[in-house]
Amino acid sequence: MMVTAMKSKIGLVTNSFIPVPLNDVVMEIVEGIGNLRNAAEPSSQLFFNELVVCTQKNNKISIAVTDKLNVNDITEIKKLIRPSQIQLLIYILFSWRRHQNKEFIFNVGEYFSLKGIRRRAENMKRLREDLSILSSINIEIVGRKKGKEYQVYGNLLTFDMIGRDIYIQLGTWIDNLDPHPFTLINQNFFIPHYKNHIPLVMLSLKFAQLCKLNAKKASGELVVHHDTLLKFLGITHQQIKKQGYSYYVEMFSSMFYQLAFEGYEIYFLTDIHDYFSFLNAKVAYKNTRLKEYYESM
Repeated sequence: MMVTAMKSKIGLVTNSFIPVPLNDVVMEIVEGIGNLRNAAEPSSQLFFNELVVCTQKNNKISIAVTDKLNVNDITEIKKLIRPSQIQLLIYILFSWRRHQNKEFIFNVGEYFSLKGIRRRAENMKRLREDLSILSSINIEIVGRKKGKEYQVYGNLLTFDMIGRDIYIQLGTWIDNLDPHPFTLINQNFFIPHYKNHIPLVMLSLKFAQLCKLNAKKASGELVVHHDTLLKFLGITHQQIKKQGYSYYVEMFSSMFYQLAFEGYEIYFLTDIHDYFSFLNAKVAYKNTRLKEYYESM
């Protein structure tokens, strides 16, 4: 079920949103998947078949060469990382919340409907590839629950395709995720993107998280330090110096514009005229529909 039941609470929020549990561990996984595409390849031959990244909180996300990926080395794995794997993970979490069970049948029709595509051979092939990537990922993450730290590790999920059905089984990490608190995700989040649009998908989730966390603040205009966004996207100071800050100003401005289709108003609040002003910039954001819903809770 989508979020149509929320109409009784507030008319502005309709079935254009879905509720997804989005805690610190989920955001660490998203950050890790996004950074795998640009991960440094291991210098030691002992680890030539495994790609490893650490998040800014020093949590570990890794993916290894396996038969199901049909690749020969980690360089080929990096080319397979794309936005649709993050989108798929978010839909799986939505499904898990609905089923309240770590094992369930994946609703292909509903997922493809969210993406605006049909069940065709090429789309099923891509879905299988995305599931193969997610099932090849292992995590070692320290999370927090009710003020206490806990550690999760192991594979994200496993899956089987039997006939026209896909059976999903999430890893033990899901046992620590509370299904009741949720973040609303606009259905436009799921539209297909090019491979290089991973930062856009990540940024959408970051602002969804921020809007939920800060919805009840008195001010209508919320502010986040730009460096927070850069770190989440894995954009280093070295990369900015190499490409030039103007390149990234244009990149972020384009992403802010595209996120307007999800109901966000995002813009640089401070003037940017050099490298340092770019790093220290402040970004204003709001999503009126989300704010009104969360305030009504």
